[in-house]
Amino acid sequence: MDDQTVEVYVRHNSGRSLLMFHIPMCVRESFLQGIKNGEFPSEDCQAHLELSVQPEWIADADVRALLQSKEKVIHLRIPLAAITASFNE
Repeated sequence: MDDQTVEVYVRHNSGRSLLMFHIPMCVRESFLQGIKNGEFPSEDCQAHLELSVQPEWIADADVRALLQSKEKVIHLRIPLAAITASFNE
């Protein structure tokens, strides 16, 4: 991971789906402040979402069956323009 890259991962581990953030120390405070304010724009650093798609996550039964029949893993790395948060009362 680059020193200026924020990585957000969706991982499937031991039957659980986890959302993991890897935040470089050099942007830690601005990341926390951005989330507190509702948005962390990735203007000063790159941000990506990475995940390997699990067949059970695919809503379309035909597509899910096709993926399962091929026994292949789809891995996505999606560039993010911002990470946003909303807070409800």
